[in-house]
Amino acid sequence: MANLAGMSLGEHPSISAAALARADWTYLGWQGWGLFCPASWNPVILSAMRRSGSVVLADLDSRRLELTWRSRPKRKRVDLARTIDEVAASLTGRIDRHDLRRREQRQFQSSELIYSRGEQVAAVALASELTQRAVVLRFWLAGVEKPLETARAVIGSLRDYRADEPSPWALYDLAFWLPAKFRLTDRRILAGSTRLAFAGPGAVLSFSKVAAAAAAADQSDPVEWFARSHRKDRRWYRYQQLQQAVGQHEATLTAGRLPWYRWGGQWYRRELLALCWACQTSERMFEVQTTGWRLKMALLQEAADGLVCHLPK
Repeated sequence: MANLAGMSLGEHPSISAAALARADWTYLGWQGWGLFCPASWNPVILSAMRRSGSVVLADLDSRRLELTWRSRPKRKRVDLARTIDEVAASLTGRIDRHDLRRREQRQFQSSELIYSRGEQVAAVALASELTQRAVVLRFWLAGVEKPLETARAVIGSLRDYRADEPSPWALYDLAFWLPAKFRLTDRRILAGSTRLAFAGPGAVLSFSKVAAAAAAADQSDPVEWFARSHRKDRRWYRYQQLQQAVGQHEATLTAGRLPWYRWGGQWYRRELLALCWACQTSERMFEVQTTGWRLKMALLQEAADGLVCHLPK
């Protein structure tokens, strides 16, 4: 079973002291990467792969940050200086170079931070010995107040988490700890709702958030809303519901099983466990669901306890 032992809501970066100190910034956690960025930078591209991919953030004016990464063989070294020189060759005008090795980043090997004054574009290449991943960050900073300070702050906040340890995910006010060895399999990002599903050892785990006003949902009855949204997935399940606490909230636990069919290639007793609740503070509804065989309640409870449904007072 995945291990979340020792983790509390206060440890999630999205509600850490660093996050609360800058109200106009937000935390993004995706595929083992975590960073702080201005709240107006919204994700427009999100890679589905952990080994290699990219994340692109943009605001109403232009794209602002592109984070591109790939895994490398353990014995292969990355030439960061060559990588950043290739990026610099694509820029025009005067290129300033700043040394980051002793300042912003200690988890990574780092190249110089380059900055084109004419285009107001910055870039840096980093390599993580922890996960054997290399990443290039490109910034488009035209119109950004204090552009170099902003780029340095984002770079300094970047963290890389291993696949075999719990990692913090955060996207559009859905923030949670993902158990170790789970990988992203599905995502549904709609107006007012976000759902991320993961597959791991013996179970499928999903996290959902619904903004009651945007989704035209009745916040007083989250069970009914999620039942309608899952009516196709759960149509063969036989389940019962009971009340259970999640943090300071009263949640509804749904526990069910598929019936046993006796024929060649018969169905096994696939199980379902789900916790859903409404948070009055954030005016949102949340659900954590897991399906699989021989499920343990501890996985669901720990996953629900690791979900951040509102900022601490």
